[in-house]
Amino acid sequence: MAEETTEPVKAQTPTGGKTSNKSAATTIIIVVVAVLVVLGVGGYFLQKMIFQKTGEKIAESILEGATGGNVDVNSNGEGISVSNEDGTLDIGKNASWPSDLPSTVAEFKGGDVEMAGKYDNTWTISLTNASSQEVDAYIEDLKASGWDQNEANFDSGSYSMTQLSNGTHNISIIDNGDGTVSITVAAIE
Repeated sequence: MAEETTEPVKAQTPTGGKTSNKSAATTIIIVVVAVLVVLGVGGYFLQKMIFQKTGEKIAESILEGATGGNVDVNSNGEGISVSNEDGTLDIGKNASWPSDLPSTVAEFKGGDVEMAGKYDNTWTISLTNASSQEVDAYIEDLKASGWDQNEANFDSGSYSMTQLSNGTHNISIIDNGDGTVSITVAAIE
């Protein structure tokens, strides 16, 4: 009996048995586009980071030249922080109510802290979106906790400045009448 050999049958492609060069080219184009997109997005973030770090270094150089000391500048795209051996300054989303204020200084609960800084024994906080009613309530809270209001106060109807003291620190509160408030706390030396 004769043996039958069976060979696998090859499927015929529409191109007559050859794989399509069109599908290989399409695959290569898709891969190249994907690589370019990844490099483009990565390059954007790398460029942004390089420009941010370069800007920080330029600011540090300028501030170090002006102060004669070592200055550190950090930016995260939403705010900036500057510090040296004498103090700190935070602006934008980096800013918050200073945690190292004397415990006798109550936190202002209204508005948004836009800038907070400390130099030696003086703190400055700038707020936005604070109402005059919140400022008045804050002053009354300070007075109720032992702060004395100084006589040298100013109120023009739209702008007011109030100064208080507790014997160890002075507080100056400036309400610009437009939602911006500045609070400065200084140790009495």
